[in-house]
Amino acid sequence: MVEIFYDQLEMNHTVPYAGRLEKDSPTVPLGELMMQKLQVVKINEKDIKDLIVLIRAHEIGDGDGEKININVFDFVGLFNEWGWYYTATMNLNKVKKFANEYPQLSQEDKTVVGQRVDKMLSHIESKPKSFKWKMRSKVGTKTMWYNPVEDW
Repeated sequence: MVEIFYDQLEMNHTVPYAGRLEKDSPTVPLGELMMQKLQVVKINEKDIKDLIVLIRAHEIGDGDGEKININVFDFVGLFNEWGWYYTATMNLNKVKKFANEYPQLSQEDKTVVGQRVDKMLSHIESKPKSFKWKMRSKVGTKTMWYNPVEDW
């Protein structure tokens, strides 16, 4: 089974790629690669490990290249869609928690991952949210906040 996506990845949440695929090589930009994992509502341990490695290996900053572009949260619409925000922040907190529990990671690894996750969470919280986001946040998880994805 093969899935083909044009201009965006549509799973639990949408990761838009229009105008972004050309920004890095040989893969999608690191920020979008991270968002592919962060959009998973029922994230598994493998995805969390992938995120830990990605975040440990690359600094967080403005722009693409060999760093995770902090502006990716704007690109995907995190400040307009409460559900996207909720899933992403929930998963970033899981990354930080799990990183601290893996004995295979050095204390430096745990510190770096924790600091980078904190930087992303701080950035997310500091940004203004849309009216739509604020209204949806009042409902919270009482109603489904993501697109259900079928398992194969």
